[in-house]
Amino acid sequence: MGRGVQTFRIRRPRRLFDVVADVGSDHAHFLDARAVWACRGCGQRFAWMRIPYKDHEEILVRAQSPNWRTWDWAALAEVADGCRWRGPELDERYVV
Repeated sequence: MGRGVQTFRIRRPRRLFDVVADVGSDHAHFLDARAVWACRGCGQRFAWMRIPYKDHEEILVRAQSPNWRTWDWAALAEVADGCRWRGPELDERYVV
């Protein structure tokens, strides 16, 4: 799944991830909602963000640190911007 991915590209994400914390919104950085997700298989932490583009898009970004209280959400949002699906002619629909 690389550095990040839109959640619709993961088949049944709730089967693979647990929600660790609901962090709330950060409207200053255009984040309508934020949460911390953890992979059930390996424990890796991910930043889940709902970002309003044309419509609301939910994107998971792989975190560099397991301590989500120290995450730079603005930097994670920039990474998320590069993880948007570009369409079937450029990207596969599902990654997991």
